[in-house]
Amino acid sequence: STISPMCSSASPITRHGRSPTSCLGIGCPQTFSVPPPDPAPSPSAYLLSELTTEYLHAQLCNAALHAFAAENEARMQAMASARNQIDRQLSLLQTAQRQVRQEEITAEIIELAAGETASRRGSR
Repeated sequence: STISPMCSSASPITRHGRSPTSCLGIGCPQTFSVPPPDPAPSPSAYLLSELTTEYLHAQLCNAALHAFAAENEARMQAMASARNQIDRQLSLLQTAQRQVRQEEITAEIIELAAGETASRRGSR
């Protein structure tokens, strides 16, 4: 039977009755074929065939698991980096906002002091 390990609702079922993606709910990037068993295999040949099929399935699931974990780790690192960059940018913008506000306050105080000084000189 053909096994298509791509993650989709139309994924075929193996002869064991489970999808090759059932181990993780994610797919492998290739399609492969498992040859049908001989019509009357010997018990040892049948056992070897079944063990080989199970081993390949386990290896594919393991590879898919590691690929999935690596992808998620890369995404988490990218999100952490983006958050750190946003925090740095926010800090810089807040610093700039405080500086502009302080300059506005200082300019207003100087203007008030100059007006007071001019008012005193004019009243004399």
